[in-house]
Amino acid sequence: MNLISLTGSLRVAPLALGTGHFGTKLTEADAFAQLDRYAEFGNFIDTARVYGDDPSGERSKSERIIGKWLRSSGMAGQMILSTKGGHPTPGKNRAFTPRLHRDVLYADVEGSLDFLGVDAIDLYFLHRDDTSLPVGEILETLEEMRRKGLIRFYGCSNWTVERITAAAAYARAHSLAGFSVNQTMWSLAEVDFQNLTDKTLVPMDRAAYAYHTQTQMGAMAYSALAKGWFTRKAAGLAPNERIRPRYDLPANDMILDQLQQLSRQTGLGITQLSLAYFLGQPFPSVPICAFSDSRQLEDGLSILRNETNPELARQLAALRRDLIGG
Repeated sequence: MNLISLTGSLRVAPLALGTGHFGTKLTEADAFAQLDRYAEFGNFIDTARVYGDDPSGERSKSERIIGKWLRSSGMAGQMILSTKGGHPTPGKNRAFTPRLHRDVLYADVEGSLDFLGVDAIDLYFLHRDDTSLPVGEILETLEEMRRKGLIRFYGCSNWTVERITAAAAYARAHSLAGFSVNQTMWSLAEVDFQNLTDKTLVPMDRAAYAYHTQTQMGAMAYSALAKGWFTRKAAGLAPNERIRPRYDLPANDMILDQLQQLSRQTGLGITQLSLAYFLGQPFPSVPICAFSDSRQLEDGLSILRNETNPELARQLAALRRDLIGG
């Protein structure tokens, strides 16, 4: 199995299996089949406390399914588990009530440990930020959990680079482990932030990219395939209307044109090229991908089954000019 060092002693596959649709769009049986197949090539599963929530029924179906699979498959202890807590409570008009206070985070961590059936979570993320709280207060809670052995490493998701920088400064000043990994919206496609309906989402931008390059902080990318933007357009299909405002930019048409040229030259598909993009980054980077069916899964697993030419990976990394300049 080809592994990379994401942070510290965490050596993971260069593709994390996304499980946000386990228990909702995917049945338990289909989720088990995906986990079985992925485990032949990879070792990194990403989930969250809120994934698979049914407001009128069972909550946290994704974590429950993963925990059941770990026990039944005998894979417990062989997979690296990444989960997230502290997700804000949704309200009216897309308003969110933050949930990062100490008692809330402990309740989320303990619930995740129970559902996953593990003694410690390998990589624990805060799903959002609460800018009304000092970064020190948040970090002290996470550090306390780490020292108790509930979590091994911790990171942030949807935090601005300014808050990440402030957290790093606090960690240095108080001898804390600090955030190890940043989970952010990131793909080969540029994002029009003004057209994001959820303003609590934080895409990778030039400042964050420079920060990661300078500090070598690991990054995990959600929406790593841009919700199928490139693959659908390449196939002559209309993009999903819900995400059209997010990616409908001239720059992405240019990126698609270059992807299609590279596809003809290399014989690789758009999905394989989009995932190889992350292998060419100047800091540890892992895309998270959720797959609707077995065909999509096999397409994504090609990044784990086959070697990627380093020069091709560097060419792909250069396509996001908004991040690297030029």
